[in-house]
Amino acid sequence: MHEVPAKDGTMRPTTLRDARKMGLLPSVTTVLRSIARPDLEHWKIEQACLAVLTSPLIGDESLDEFVHRVLRVERVQDQEAQKAMDRGTQIHAALENWFSGKPREEIAPELIPLIQPVAEAIVAGGDKALLKETVLVGSGYAGRCDLITLNHGTYTIWDYKTTSSKLPDKVPWNEHRMQLSAYEHAFLRPGFPGSKMKNVYISTTTLGEFKILEHEDTDGRYSRAFMALLNYWQAINDYNPCDIQPTKSE
Repeated sequence: MHEVPAKDGTMRPTTLRDARKMGLLPSVTTVLRSIARPDLEHWKIEQACLAVLTSPLIGDESLDEFVHRVLRVERVQDQEAQKAMDRGTQIHAALENWFSGKPREEIAPELIPLIQPVAEAIVAGGDKALLKETVLVGSGYAGRCDLITLNHGTYTIWDYKTTSSKLPDKVPWNEHRMQLSAYEHAFLRPGFPGSKMKNVYISTTTLGEFKILEHEDTDGRYSRAFMALLNYWQAINDYNPCDIQPTKSE
């Protein structure tokens, strides 16, 4: 449950306090935030530097006052982060609509050149879209998987990543591997055949440029790493929803 009703009737992000009250599971991405993300931190530093370099001084404010205003008050560096987040959300939603069979007219025209090549490449080998933006529940966690396809008895679990940087030649970060492995572990059930895991890296700066990279976890190391991180998250937050006992009815 990513959002809950606020007191004024609007929706707000779910907090750990809400989770304790409602017995909610942490999401895969919430758990993964417990580890360092060097690429994201470097990008944030770059945006902060650009914000300071491109923002004007106001009056006779000191350098300390200027930096505080730009980074803490106006939070100029966050504007680019929000733009990138919004673009990623739009692309995810557009791909969901595409695979759900929505008419092209319901997808923003500027997104078609970004997502059509990706969608066509995913199904080019015979994969058929089975589940879109579906919630998978694992042992003590849950996550929303972008896409699951089926091709002659083999399932493929897909995760989309949007980027304005150069597309990688291999899965660049362990968190991407752990995320897919967590989804696979939650998806597979006794009797299910094996599955594949693939990341799709989509450029937000070059129309139609993307890269599909397959990830293997044959020895289960990334699944084990995620579960170890989940144990850490539960311990550091003193919260394990699996320990909550249901209230007995009278």
